[in-house]
Amino acid sequence: MKPAVLVALTLALAAAGAAAKPTPNSRGDCDIEDKRAWTTTAPPTSAGEMSALADAKPNFSVPQHWVAETWFALDGETLLCRSDAPLPKACAGEWWRFDAAGKLAAHDSWLCLAH
Repeated sequence: MKPAVLVALTLALAAAGAAAKPTPNSRGDCDIEDKRAWTTTAPPTSAGEMSALADAKPNFSVPQHWVAETWFALDGETLLCRSDAPLPKACAGEWWRFDAAGKLAAHDSWLCLAH
């Protein structure tokens, strides 16, 4: 193979590999399955009620002492993420998604074994 062809092939493979890497988002692993573009926001006016709903629905059987709490908004929905470190670097946490009426719509947690 000619050197120019080899260089072009190497550059094409490198570009394809770079394009395949996922881009980091501000949510880290918090509700990672939801690929929509959530925006970080201040706690909503109903944060007290939403936090109480979240407190009543933990995913872990042992109480967690999360050090970070982050709120996100998208199209009237609200996402609350609590984690062991600030997002996106957190390795464990829980999330609660609320619909436009403030009702709990979904909830789950995450834990990374190797990060």
